[in-house]
This record gives sequence, structure tokens and C-alpha cells, in this order.
Amino acid sequence: MRHAAQSAAPARGIVWIAFFHEGFTNPQAQLSVFDLQSIAGSRPAPQRWARRRPAKPHHKLVVNWIITMTMDEINELTPGEFVARVGWVFEESPWVAERAESARPFDSLETLCEALTGQVTAASPPEQLALLQSHPDLGAKARVSPASAREQSEAGLDSLTQAEYDRLLQLNAAWKRKFGFPFLYAVKGADKYAIMEALERRLKSNRDQEFADALTQVFRIARFRLGEIVT
Repeated sequence: MRHAAQSAAPARGIVWIAFFHEGFTNPQAQLSVFDLQSIAGSRPAPQRWARRRPAKPHHKLVVNWIITMTMDEINELTPGEFVARVGWVFEESPWVAERAESARPFDSLETLCEALTGQVTAASPPEQLALLQSHPDLGAKARVSPASAREQSEAGLDSLTQAEYDRLLQLNAAWKRKFGFPFLYAVKGADKYAIMEALERRLKSNRDQEFADALTQVFRIARFRLGEIVT
């Protein structure tokens, strides 16, 4: 049974992740720790615990962390704590978790995922569109959440050649002009070549088809992210 007055359940583990972000001109001078208070509910991590990667010019090293929890612990969270620790899996859209939390208790990662995605499916078309528009352009160097930045980095989108970057900018712009929302792709396990090929190929599609596929990609992204926090 869930107790609304109970404080946050203790975390079982912490995942430490390091990635690069544009905009810092002297990466050797300091290490910036990105404090995910809304997710972890904890103080910033000691810098010595960070898994570091070699610095690049005009980049800074940012560290974010995710507290992992069991399903029982997630079920024991207060509504506000649930939204803070789970809501981020849908990009800048905590309303998804706000609407799903009353469906607890969940007995598995899959039932949690189904409850969250079900709220998106039941949402109005304007709400769905706003969710899609909350995602950054692939390869973007600004307005990127820590989760998106890490995922894009793992797919190689932070190491494009200038020609690749220019081409990606052109394709992103053409996509948004045609469809009205960013090209969405669950990049986990993909590389920059597959992503850019898919973007160029699917530009020939129609909006209804791509709107539906974009929601599917959002669901895949959320499922990957949930898999990182639920043990």
C-alpha cells in the first residue's frame, strides 16, 4: 500500500554519467556538476566520483546522475516525488507522470511504461504536438536536456564533421517546415549514419504517418529511460 505522507524511499544505486556540452571555452579550468535535484533529490556529487572523459576544446564536462529504484520504492513515493523522479523520461512534459501516478501500484516496468504512454495516447492532439515539440533537434547544440544530450552523444551526434553538421541542420529545418515538429528518433543503439539516412528517407512521408511514428519514438525513448531508473 502507498502512504502519501511517507518520505522518499531510499535509492538502491546511482548511475553516474559524463558527457560534453557546448559553450565552455576553458574545459581544463573547472568541472561543472549538473545537479539534477528534480530527479535525484540529492546534493551534487563529489567530483572525484565522476567517470571522466578527455576534455575537448570549447566544451565543458557535465555530470548528471539518476537514482535507481525498485518498483516497490517507486510505488511508495508521494505524488510529487513520483513526478520528480519519473516525469523527466518524457521530455519537458511532467504532466504525463502527473496523470499516471494515480494508477499505482505498478507491478512491473512494463505496467509503469504502459500507464505513462497511455496518458500520452489519451491526450489531446495539441498536447501530443506540444510533447513532440519539446524534444530538441537531433544534433542541436542548445536547449538540450541532460538526458537528450547524453543519448545523442552516444549515437555520435556530438562528433559530426562540419559537412555532416551542416547537412543535418538543413534536413532538420526541412523536416520542421513540412511537419511542424522535430524529427524524433530513439537513438539508443543507432549511429549517426543510420539516423541521418532515416531523416532524409522519411522526409518523403506524410504528416499523419510521421506524427504517429514520432509518438512511437517518444514511447521508445521513455522506455529506454525508465529502464535506467527501475531496477
